[in-house]
Amino acid sequence: MIKFRRTARTLDLAIVYCAIRINNMESKEEAAKLQLLVDEYDEHLKAIRNQKFDRGTLKKDVIKGELIEKRINILEDAIKKMEIDDFDDFDPDNEKLIELFDLENFDDEIEDQKLFKRENFKHKKAQSEKSLLYQFEKELKNGNWKEMFENEKRIVIVLDNARTHISKIAKTVAKILNIKLIFLEKYASDINPIEWVWYAIKDKLSVLYVENEMFLIVEFSRYFYKYANSRSLVEKWLDTYIS
Repeated sequence: MIKFRRTARTLDLAIVYCAIRINNMESKEEAAKLQLLVDEYDEHLKAIRNQKFDRGTLKKDVIKGELIEKRINILEDAIKKMEIDDFDDFDPDNEKLIELFDLENFDDEIEDQKLFKRENFKHKKAQSEKSLLYQFEKELKNGNWKEMFENEKRIVIVLDNARTHISKIAKTVAKILNIKLIFLEKYASDINPIEWVWYAIKDKLSVLYVENEMFLIVEFSRYFYKYANSRSLVEKWLDTYIS
């Protein structure tokens, strides 16, 4: 059984495509090679996502010290550029220099710096993940993977038009893996098989008195597995849209 991830990013989808291909390969030796590649990138992806932000850098006194030091460095550079005679003998007193700075708006600057540090950390993680995705695509393109999968039975996957699904890299990976992607029409949720399951569950839950959150979770799970495994529901969908 292939377990789909909660995240909906392109590299996750590419790895899922690989997992589907591995489970449907006749050559177990070639499947093992692809699995090794997937495991390698999966570990790199987990390492990136498991990086924790250092909250110690957000302390007010730490940021204030960094901002003051930055201003002192700017002032010292400015004095150097003025080519003051005997500058090497000039020893600025940091406490006196600080008195020259306008510290009234420091609280606002500190808050801005906190936000910058957080967003910069998120940006670096996103960039690392994007680089890993491009590397994964490049490795599949440059190897002899495509020739390997041409001899395997073609797989067909039906998808909606989520941004990740229609991304160029996701399509490229699918093509290399000999997977044909069929996209549903836009704004036509009724032809998506899973929507029929949601409609059936909603119909049942709408007449129930929900005692608490756990009651709702249990009842939802019960109906989900009932309808998701319903042969009659699948056959009805096939008769309506495929036959």
